[in-house]
Amino acid sequence: MDRIDIANIQDIAYSGEEKIDSMYDILIFNNIKKEFDQFDTVTRNLFLMQRNAKSAYEYAICIIHCWYWDESFTNHRNFIFNQFRTAACTDPYYGCLYAINIDECYHELTYKSACREPKTAFLYAYYILKHSTNESRRSACRDPYCAYCYALEIDNCPRDDTRKAACRNSGCAYYYAKDIDKEPRRDTRKVACKEPNTAYWYAKSVDKCSRKDTRRAVYKDPEYAYFYAKDVDREPRDDTRKAACKSPDFAYLYALNIDKCSRDDTRKAVCGDSKYALAYARDVDKGLHEDTWKAIKNTEYEEEYKKIFNELLKEQLI
Repeated sequence: MDRIDIANIQDIAYSGEEKIDSMYDILIFNNIKKEFDQFDTVTRNLFLMQRNAKSAYEYAICIIHCWYWDESFTNHRNFIFNQFRTAACTDPYYGCLYAINIDECYHELTYKSACREPKTAFLYAYYILKHSTNESRRSACRDPYCAYCYALEIDNCPRDDTRKAACRNSGCAYYYAKDIDKEPRRDTRKVACKEPNTAYWYAKSVDKCSRKDTRRAVYKDPEYAYFYAKDVDREPRDDTRKAACKSPDFAYLYALNIDKCSRDDTRKAVCGDSKYALAYARDVDKGLHEDTWKAIKNTEYEEEYKKIFNELLKEQLI
């Protein structure tokens, strides 16, 4: 299980190339000031009246690509971008995008806006601040995954507050222990043991040994009971075998790769599925058995079973 990839912002602008190109034609190639002023006034007022964060961001990003600036427009430019920054910051997501793609630096308005949501607080700290702040960390800690990302990419160290936040989710607790604490702890293990998959990974990658609590947690899932026995215990046990036998496929794999011999309990488990009954007879029993024959008889696998054990089956039938 590899480290979780950090989320990235996928698009710089959402208005589309066609819209940007048409604006560029009007504003640059034609370079007709009358059309320029009319276009600018109508569209800017429309977006500002709507107070729509997405529209404000889109228009601002288009202006950056399209507007031909000279000294006479400097004050005009500052006024426009202040207006659109304010509008974009009504939504934390577009406030964060505005900081990353337009301001490209810290601004109190975009910072306050981004810190209203955990994901944008993390992204702002990662792309703009490039260091931790109490306010952005507090916001990130409202979401377990963002708390993990913040500790990993911004703090670059474990802290009680980010660990506590990450421990609201079993997967994040496991990743926090693996990537940030880099050692097992009672609190992260306890949370990881709420799910069979994270209990298995915690035992395998963090504890790096078997324990009663992590083993007990995998009993609920035949797949992870099998993998626990294979990769952590590295030996057969009655409890992990019993859990694996809840599913014919993992009962077969348990017998084949861990017990490495046939047993009545694993054979009984696979006989609930004719496909795995055939596999068990072929790979584990390596011979005829009344139970596997009954499970396969009158199924699509009967002919294959007969081909494999033709001579033995003739003798038995006689």
